[in-house]
Amino acid sequence: MKIIIFFALSLLAPLQLWAASSEYQMTDICRATLNDMLHRDLKTMKATQLNDGSARVQYIRPDDGKAFSYRCRSTDGVTIGILHEDITDPRWYGEEPGDEQRSYHIKNGNLMIRTVTSVSGTAFEEVYSHVEFPVGPDSKNEKFEFLKSYGTVVAKNFAGKKLKLSKVYHVITKPLNSYRIDFETSAKELLTASGGAENDAVYDANQIKVSAWHKAFCTPQLKELMIENKIDMVSGFISNKGENETISPCLK
Repeated sequence: MKIIIFFALSLLAPLQLWAASSEYQMTDICRATLNDMLHRDLKTMKATQLNDGSARVQYIRPDDGKAFSYRCRSTDGVTIGILHEDITDPRWYGEEPGDEQRSYHIKNGNLMIRTVTSVSGTAFEEVYSHVEFPVGPDSKNEKFEFLKSYGTVVAKNFAGKKLKLSKVYHVITKPLNSYRIDFETSAKELLTASGGAENDAVYDANQIKVSAWHKAFCTPQLKELMIENKIDMVSGFISNKGENETISPCLK
């Protein structure tokens, strides 16, 4: 049985790598960058993904009620360019060598925003997790809405309401059109234990938790909805303090 499970996980490994490379959208990256720059609350920012791959983030400053609008983009998948849309003749700040440089990368499921000052060259890094961003997407999308509703029902019905819906988002379109639903919990009975590779009892206990989660998440109802909406894969992640604990990849 352990060999079969390991083989199944090895088949899913490429899918998880695709998810890891795309799991934070530019709307998330832009909000995190502006939080780092301007110390604005992530939950007060309205973010919209634009067709050119950039994101627009708008917010109202609580001190005086003034509205601000910024755009963020990355031309190389690493560096972050920032455009302040409220000023005359704005430019993409951060893309010239003399600017303060900001970049991003994903590590262990977290979004890392790195800043290098233009004067001293000192580097700072801030870490963000999915639980820090608002639930659901900012653009209206029927697929997101039905998945958000489904995730809300799963969280309500699984394990005595000890799950909280964290986020719903599109992971990647090709080779599989994939979405992801994240849940957060602090309930120890839902978390997998370390030491499963050395201890058969721990391994078996973890597998019971994984199987129970997969049965509760990957239901015939979800598969029907996936077929109706032309979605190839939806993954349900259970996390604790931003660290992934259990995954249920559901293929139609």
